[in-house]
Amino acid sequence: MSTTALTLLISGTLTAALFAALVVGISSRLRHEISALLRSFDTTERALVPLVAEVRTDRDRLAERLARLSDSGSGTDPSRQ
Repeated sequence: MSTTALTLLISGTLTAALFAALVVGISSRLRHEISALLRSFDTTERALVPLVAEVRTDRDRLAERLARLSDSGSGTDPSRQ
C-alpha cells in the first residue's frame, strides 16, 4: 500500500470514528431530553385529570339543572320549592 492510500485510510477511519462518537453523544442527549419531556407531560397530566373530571361533573350537573328548569317552565328550581 502506498503512503497516500494508508494516510487516506487512517484519516477516513478516524473521521468515521469521530462522527460515530458524535452521533452517539447527540443521541444520548436527545434521549435524555425526550424522557424529561415525557416525565413533565406525565406529571402535568396527573395534576390536570382530577380538575378536568370535576369540570365535566359540574358541567353535567348544571346541564341537568338547566333541563329541569326548562322542563318546569316556571323559571324556578323545583328543588327549592
